Amino acid sequence: MGLHRCVRPFFLTLAVTTLGCRSAQAAVDEPRPADPAVAVPAVPFVPEQPEASEPQSAAPATVSAVPGFLVLAEDPRVQHEAGARDFARAIAAQLDPAFERAQDFHQLEFSRFPPIRVFATRESYADATLSPGGRGSCVLGVVCFSPKLYEQRATLPGVVLHELSHALLLQNVGLWVHNTKIPAWFREGLATLASDGAGAEGCTPEAALADVAAGRGFDFESSVARLRGIPEGVSAYAYYRQTSLFVAWLRGRDVARFHAFLSGLRSTGFQEGFAQTFAATPIECWNAWAESLRE
Repeated sequence: MGLHRCVRPFFLTLAVTTLGCRSAQAAVDEPRPADPAVAVPAVPFVPEQPEASEPQSAAPATVSAVPGFLVLAEDPRVQHEAGARDFARAIAAQLDPAFERAQDFHQLEFSRFPPIRVFATRESYADATLSPGGRGSCVLGVVCFSPKLYEQRATLPGVVLHELSHALLLQNVGLWVHNTKIPAWFREGLATLASDGAGAEGCTPEAALADVAAGRGFDFESSVARLRGIPEGVSAYAYYRQTSLFVAWLRGRDVARFHAFLSGLRSTGFQEGFAQTFAATPIECWNAWAESLRE
């Protein structure tokens, strides 16, 4: 799905810079020999099709054709670049449990199984997602994985779940609401929480809580409306951990109301829904949370 081989909708940059796990820039992998697999017809990439009426967990009968990718023979939900077949198999093995876990955690349903793209090199992944250091990302509802994730195999199940969490929320609220109305701190905090800390591996909960209590957390007030990217002055690990712990605190106040808030985001909107659910603004809730950590 590289930008050099797909349609460039005007909102692509916004979409890719708001999603996925990111870390420091890394070197590009060398391409590997091609794998025998089912070739995908070369037609332009397009965003996902309109929502189906019923959720789909099984492999679809047909798949969207993307130039430069191959359909994984064992699981046609997954497409991969030549040289990434083993990586694609590892991703495919995690899809069903991650799919079910995402739906259970969010109390939302997928309307369709999101397309999965597995890249053979960091270069091709960066070209497609504009996230050169990332392990995974969700671009226009398409879940993409970098070979960096395969090199860090212990984190693979969590990152797959993290990205499916993004895809699930996007399907339920729509691309416009997801990328222009829901702040980055909430999207990333929710996905990190749903995936048991994937994306925050370099910052322990204890360290994050201590920083927030001591006023050393990231500047939430200046970041509360930020739609993409990680604020300056904080590591990606710390940002993901702090936001996930804050979302966990919000969820823990009333789990049923939190799920109702998620399911109503498309119609109610984030700011209005947040105020109705928590009877406060996000900044007021953050300050209350930080104060509770000092007690």
